[in-house]
Amino acid sequence: MRKCLIFIVGLFIFQNAWCQEIVILSYKYDSTDVSAIETPKYDLNDELCALVILTANGVDEFELKGPIVNRISCQNTHYIYLPNKTKRVTIYHQDYLPLTISFNELFNTSSGLKKGKTYYINIEGGREDASVLTKKKYTNGSNYLGFEAKVSLTRLVVNGQEWQLQNGKVTPRMVRCGEYTYSASANGYQDVSGVVTVDKSFEPVTVSIQFDKQVP
Repeated sequence: MRKCLIFIVGLFIFQNAWCQEIVILSYKYDSTDVSAIETPKYDLNDELCALVILTANGVDEFELKGPIVNRISCQNTHYIYLPNKTKRVTIYHQDYLPLTISFNELFNTSSGLKKGKTYYINIEGGREDASVLTKKKYTNGSNYLGFEAKVSLTRLVVNGQEWQLQNGKVTPRMVRCGEYTYSASANGYQDVSGVVTVDKSFEPVTVSIQFDKQVP
């Protein structure tokens, strides 16, 4: 009976440890970063790859599943080259639940990674609050985010990414719930910037942009 109890307790501890999650702490796309071009890699079609610089804290010797062209690791920093339009990769580690990173969701796109561009992702494992952080930053649902103005927009940047305009208007996008910074421009008006929070809701989130005319 005592041996059986020890086995059950040990099994519970093992399962509890394995069920910890890897959390995405931060992610960034910098359109001016030329790292992917300075040290280029090419896929089987001789097309330039995208570069994901992944910093992994507390997640050593993990397996990465996806269309990996090349992976260069230096301590906890991993330089991962992926084909153009790659949409996701999955991280496997013996101590954590698998984590699928969806580039479309992180970087607000529908076409995956862009060739010759550099992306930064910071992950961490083994934190007691990892589950809470993951839900807050990554898996807390999605909603549509849109912008409207009484004048035609000439430029809209959301979280550092320029959104495509159609006749000066914005087509709403499905984004992950969270906080987004934006900057909008229109000819003859002062630029407008602000912050919007996207919540999980049946109603889409629409930002009404109010422009002031430029001072002569």
